[in-house]
Parts: sequence; structure tokens; C-alpha cells
Amino acid sequence: MNRRGYVQLELEKRRRMNNVLLLSLLLITRRKNKRTPKRFWIRDIFKKRQQQGAYHNLLNEMRLTDTEKYFNYLRMSSENFNNLLNIVGPKLFKIHCVREPISIGERLALTLRYLASGDSMVSISYAFRIAPTTITHIIYETCNAIWDCLADSVLLKPDEESWLNIAKEFEERWQLPHCVGAIDGKHVSIQAPAHSGSTYYNYKGSHSIVLLALCDARYKFTLVDIGSEGRHSDGGIFKNSNIGKRILENQMKFPAPSAFTENGDPFNYYIAADEAFPLSTCIMRPYPGSFFVTN
Repeated sequence: MNRRGYVQLELEKRRRMNNVLLLSLLLITRRKNKRTPKRFWIRDIFKKRQQQGAYHNLLNEMRLTDTEKYFNYLRMSSENFNNLLNIVGPKLFKIHCVREPISIGERLALTLRYLASGDSMVSISYAFRIAPTTITHIIYETCNAIWDCLADSVLLKPDEESWLNIAKEFEERWQLPHCVGAIDGKHVSIQAPAHSGSTYYNYKGSHSIVLLALCDARYKFTLVDIGSEGRHSDGGIFKNSNIGKRILENQMKFPAPSAFTENGDPFNYYIAADEAFPLSTCIMRPYPGSFFVTN
């Protein structure tokens, strides 16, 4: 190839390279011009949280002017709310990084409202003007904080002295001697998990898990078992739960039988239950209605 042919070949290569570069620039420019719809960093309705959200607006108004409605909204007084906040607050504190974090008081309030009302997380989101995904994380974190801080101090550590104190209060308030608690189950409605079939389907026609709870004379929970599938009966859940097994196997450290009166026969300490639970030496249940005779 002579010199002239070589020069023409190089020029052709450069021309093709320039064409490729031009096409690349055109593609890049076209992609930039196809702008996607602008995404919100935060929606306008959520920007007004501190002016119109339930915590900063409605709750604050009720705290100042209507304590009865405040109690109805959160199921506790403002004094108890502040006491609870002092206990769980350190576990809920968030460091201020890019955006100002949601306050610990607001986190606790929306969680209590969710637990008290049974509203959906979406409904809580609209009321408190916080994004639903954030609501989900807050409720999960706050519930764990409440459990971690209060479980040891609120729930009963079974011992003879504790049972005797409960029995004394049952007799004083309800004239029920030797009773150390009342037990029952409560269905908590849920959205059925995927592929669960009828596992959680209960006799009421909905899906649920069951809260089995033992309460003292003032309706306070002393022992709980949570999570059994809704299709099971209270009696079946009781027999298979740790609470039921320990009660039926006499491992709860109930006080020894004693007499009601000075010269009476000794009588067991027991739990009051309904007809769904088994009758035993430590569980008392009402007589069936068919046993009663009208005089």
C-alpha cells in the first residue's frame, strides 16, 4: 500500500470513530431528556406533621382541655404516659443525622394508639402524618422496647408470696377465697399468612392468633401466652402452653392448701376459668347450666 492509500485508510477510521462518538452523545442526551417523574423526598401531607399531626395537634389539645378523651385515645392518663416515656425513652432515642428524627414521645403515642384502637397502620399513618413504612418500623421498635423495659417488672414471677397477695385481693374485692387468678383466651384478628389455609381460621369466621392470659383481681395480666393459631380452642391451647403445663403439673408454687376458717378443712388455691378449661384440683369452673334446677 502506497503512502496515499495509507492516509485515506486512516482518515476513514477516524471518520467512523467520530460517527460512533456522535451517536453515543446523541443517546446520552436523549436519555437525559427522558426525565422520570420527580419523586418526593417527603410528601406534602407528611411535611405538616408538626402542625396538623395527631401528636402535635389533637393529643396536645386533649391533654390540656379533655383528659377523659385523652385517656380514651391512648388508654392511659398523660401522667402515666410520661412515666412510661421516661422508662422506654432511652431505647427509642434516635441520633439527629440528615433529617430531624421523630420524637420519642410521638413514637410511643402512635404505638399506644395502634395497640389501643386496632386501627390499621395506614390509618395511623394518616392520623399522625407519617409514612406507612416508617409507622411499621416505629411500632415494631417501640413494642420491643416496651417489652424489654417492663416484662420483668410487670409480669409475675411466680412464688408463694405473690400468689397469697393475689388471693387476698380476690377475697377482699370479689369475695372469692383462695383464688389466685382468672384465666381466659382472646382472639386477636390478623391477616392470614400466605399459604396458611385454615390454620388461623377461628369459629368467629375470621383469622386470628390467641392471647391466653391469667389476670389478678384488678384485671392486670400476670401470665400470658401469645401466638397460638385461632383454630384451636382455649382449652386445647391451655393444655399445650407452658402456662397450662406448669399449672396442671403443680409447678407454679401455689400456696399449700389451707382452711377458710379456723376449724375448717384445708382447701386448694385455684384459678377461676370458664367451661372451656378442664376441671382440676387447681382450676375451678362454673357448673354447667343444665345442673341448675329452678325451684
